[in-house]
Formats: sequence, structure tokens, C-alpha cells
Amino acid sequence: MASGLGGASAGAAGALVDFAGLWGAEIGWGELGSIASSLGSDVPFFLSGGTALVRGRGEEVVPLPDVQPMWLVLLVPPHQLAAKTAEMYRHLTPADWSSGDRTEAMARAISKAGLLRQALAGNAFERQADVSFPSLAGQ
Repeated sequence: MASGLGGASAGAAGALVDFAGLWGAEIGWGELGSIASSLGSDVPFFLSGGTALVRGRGEEVVPLPDVQPMWLVLLVPPHQLAAKTAEMYRHLTPADWSSGDRTEAMARAISKAGLLRQALAGNAFERQADVSFPSLAGQ
């Protein structure tokens, strides 16, 4: 819960699809995507899921081939922060952003060989996490 892995957004996307089906709504994926975008920037991704390159504010989802299976360990420290997403974004600086070249290179590598290369991975919130959660610094 509140780990930043999209659980609530996935729930919102699932609810949209379910409600459209329950109501017998004649809603196409484009319109469903627009509704999803109004709920949150990562909700459109969860309409289809899988490996994808997401552009804009999350409204443009470009499917990619699945990456080759690999081990990944996620640690979610038990830290609490009110309005975490807004707080984290508020403290980002221009130095935390990139041109997008690394992301595009990662998408190309995945498209060509299905490989997720660690050297291309990163997170704009790494510095900010150390500021918001001082106990994480240096770990």
C-alpha cells in the first residue's frame, strides 16, 4: 500500500473496464483512455498493462515486447509521508529530469532484444527520496 507501484491506478483502470462492461457502454479504447487520463497519469497504462513506453502525461502508451525474465528485488520501507506523490514532485528540481534519451535507449533495447539493461535504468526520485526520508540516505 502506498508503495508507488500503481496499485490504486490499476484498480481504477480495472473499474473503468468493468463499469463499461456492466453498463453495456459502447466506449472505444480511445475514449476509455481519455477517461483514464482524467483519473491519473498512470491509469491509462493499466488499461493494457505489460511492457510499454509511456509518453506525455501518461496518455500515450506505446506497447513494447515483454522483457526477458529476470530477478528483481523491491524493498518498500515502512515510511509514511502525507500526500506522498504531491510532496515528492514538489521537491524535484530541473537537475532531477533528463532529456529522455536514456528512456528512449531503454525502449530501443527492449524492442530489439527484449532486454532490460540495468545501466539504462534510473529514477528521478532517487535524490528526493533521500531528502524526504533521511533514514534511506546512503543505503
